[in-house]
Amino acid sequence: MKRFKNILYVIADGIGPEHALARALTLAHNNQASLTVLAVLTTPPAGESQREAVARLERTLKVRLAAHHECCALHIEVRVGALAREALRQIEQCGHDLVINPAQPPERLERFLGGDDRQLLRNSPCPVWLMQPCERDNYDTLLLALDYDPARPETIDTPLNRRLLTLASSLALSDFATLHLVHVWDAPAELLFRVWSDAPDHSTRDYIESERIRHRRGLEALNMVLRETLGAKAHDYLAPRLHLPRGLATEQIRLLADQLDADLVVMGTAARRGLTGLLIGNTVEAILDQPPCSVLAVRP
Repeated sequence: MKRFKNILYVIADGIGPEHALARALTLAHNNQASLTVLAVLTTPPAGESQREAVARLERTLKVRLAAHHECCALHIEVRVGALAREALRQIEQCGHDLVINPAQPPERLERFLGGDDRQLLRNSPCPVWLMQPCERDNYDTLLLALDYDPARPETIDTPLNRRLLTLASSLALSDFATLHLVHVWDAPAELLFRVWSDAPDHSTRDYIESERIRHRRGLEALNMVLRETLGAKAHDYLAPRLHLPRGLATEQIRLLADQLDADLVVMGTAARRGLTGLLIGNTVEAILDQPPCSVLAVRP
């Protein structure tokens, strides 16, 4: 399934890790998409003018990418400035439907102020794929994190969850990878049952089990949505694995990704902007503090 048509690969001061670039080229080829490589000079050049530095980087990129023009429509851009700002400007001008950025661990101050990857997550209108330096040529394991409230059925089969299912299954099928669906849940009223119930042990167990069943039904419903989208034959071939860990989403997703040796975590993001986003953040940004693997984040 072809999901992307106009991909942007953005990197600071060069061309980035070899495997991340190879993945971007393969993705563009498989989707019959155009690929724009945007190199942003973020530091003043030493011993040469800005114009000379831009020209030198353009020559380097053209030589490095010369052999790949046959695999996809390939474009090269070199700009000077802040990476996130220039990437967002490029997305707005050219209507890219995916931005790929080799993830770089920010310093503590950068993390608090936002960092390039967090700026992209919060402001990019298209999905953001943060690739690790150790990116594999072919994925074996994909982990899709799905969020919903079983007490509100309208939060289960949402456009965002459908989009996440479509993207993750498409990538898994193209790489012949295993797809894992995970939903992290909790039982927020457990303490009330333990304190106020006449039979706290029994009633607490019943309450926790009823919550687990409700969340399980939501995940099974989304798996059926995926089956309807792919068709029974493709879904049975993909055979998604379902996981329902209890606890804090950040911890459980990272733990499961480590246990499965996942190559990619696909998840939605609230992408909060302004002061609220700066102070609160979201699950995706928390995971990026210690990323277990590459992350593909999709805004509603």
